[in-house]
Amino acid sequence: MLKNYLNENCILLRPEVDDKFKLLGNMSDLLMREGYVTEDFGQRVIEREKVFPTGLPMEKVGFAIPHADVKYVKKSGLCIAILDKPISFFRMDDNNVAIDIDFVVMIAMKNPDEQLKTLQSLIDSFNNIEGWLELRRVSRVQEAIERLKELFKSFSPN
Repeated sequence: MLKNYLNENCILLRPEVDDKFKLLGNMSDLLMREGYVTEDFGQRVIEREKVFPTGLPMEKVGFAIPHADVKYVKKSGLCIAILDKPISFFRMDDNNVAIDIDFVVMIAMKNPDEQLKTLQSLIDSFNNIEGWLELRRVSRVQEAIERLKELFKSFSPN
């Protein structure tokens, strides 16, 4: 289940960064420090984002779901950034259109099937806009984890 991929050390609550690539680097570093990914993962995520953007506009909020090839993943996990100020990403369905992103969910999955199912489950969870908007109001990482578990409880990538 998605909630099993959560780690409080991989939650960025209102990071003070206004550049998507710097944010992606910071998120990749967290995943690497926690043993989820290889050293090359961060660069691969950035390279992939430049060619295949991951911005997904939804009603009232925007999401990005950056990821890299599974060969750079040691164990499956997520890193989530809850932004105070939106950051511009290009849309996944039109890489010429920039959109404001409020949440970045970096995916590190060990195998391709797991990655695809996780992407599908995440996108399904994004339909709970009110739940995600509530997440923006949290003030502590532990509170964010609890809200995310609630958001993810009905979504299983298995």
